Amino acid sequence: MEKNRQSLLLLGLALIVLIVLHFFLASEIVKMLILTAVILISLLAFSIGIRELLSPASRLRHGLEHLEHHLTQDPSAVLQEKYLHLHDLYLKLSEKEKRNFYGRLVHFRKQLEDHLRSEKRVEHLLTTVKKGTIAQRKKIFHELEKEFKKLPRVVGEKFYPHVVHAKEELEKGI
Repeated sequence: MEKNRQSLLLLGLALIVLIVLHFFLASEIVKMLILTAVILISLLAFSIGIRELLSPASRLRHGLEHLEHHLTQDPSAVLQEKYLHLHDLYLKLSEKEKRNFYGRLVHFRKQLEDHLRSEKRVEHLLTTVKKGTIAQRKKIFHELEKEFKKLPRVVGEKFYPHVVHAKEELEKGI
């Protein structure tokens, strides 16, 4: 990737030099050769740029940045799909490139697993908060509140009415 950027920089400098030479030289044959070289260098720079944008490493980098911003906003199912897509891109990388992304990918996977674990735990606690004595139910509800706070906003909105209903039942002593 760094080599591609250096290549693009050198090609850009070569283009500038050739364009300046084009305006200062009087010979038409030399101008045509320079113009042909400018076109070829431009095509080469364009192909390197496109290859850089479409490379798995570049797509993985942009995907991880996107997911870091949307981690608390998207539902778990959507995050899982995006993670699987990014993991597929990761597998396409060379061993050298994989080292650059391993930590971020593992960190994201752990966060996703924590969200999924919290979501399952909230579902379980919502079913058990209706059973047992009032003291047991209050203890379960406190656990439920802790897990509920760990959920992403979108998932939390799904469970919010159920949590409020459980709280109201506890307050009434039902």
